[in-house]
Amino acid sequence: MPTLLIWGAQSSIARATATTFTNQGWTIVGVQRPERPYIELYQATYECDFSDWHAVNQTSLVIAQTHGCEFDAMLYATGTMYGRKLADTPPEAWHKILGDNLTAAHIITQQSLALLAPNASMMYLTAYSDKIKLPGIGAYAVAKAGLEAYVTVLAKEERQKRIMNVRMGAIDTPLWEDAPFKLPRGAHNADYVADALWNAYTQQHRGDLDL
Repeated sequence: MPTLLIWGAQSSIARATATTFTNQGWTIVGVQRPERPYIELYQATYECDFSDWHAVNQTSLVIAQTHGCEFDAMLYATGTMYGRKLADTPPEAWHKILGDNLTAAHIITQQSLALLAPNASMMYLTAYSDKIKLPGIGAYAVAKAGLEAYVTVLAKEERQKRIMNVRMGAIDTPLWEDAPFKLPRGAHNADYVADALWNAYTQQHRGDLDL
């Protein structure tokens, strides 16, 4: 039975993806940030601070001991929004947004590589960085641009893996509640993203996946 490891298990897109892959006969293991509601659709759920290398390392060791080191796919589906002008963004908020959206991706990637099959798919939810350079979300825009660059470089370094840079437009999820403007018209929902991820996986897609 194929297996999927999801980081950010509590997010709407993660849950929709878990449901889609489960319906196709997959086993799903989820990892979420502390103090989030427990989600029953995962075979197993773990908690840790994604910005803490030691916490992610210990959680990865437990996952390896319990579920093995041959996951067929990984999904990075975590991140936070911050709606403030750059002039009003204190250093602690700046570091948190970069930590939640970018540093966490690096820590999770380092630990996940040891948990994946040699030809596994690694899917990262990013954004169209050129389209989110908007007033009021500067820290978020910088973090997402960095994440897009990170995934591009990773794909060149880990060529045996099928690495996807899933560039999303506005998606109707609770993340937008923290944005300083309304959700744009025509925004897709989490199920749309989940179906696209499934189709991309079955087609052995790699590189940019524009939604």
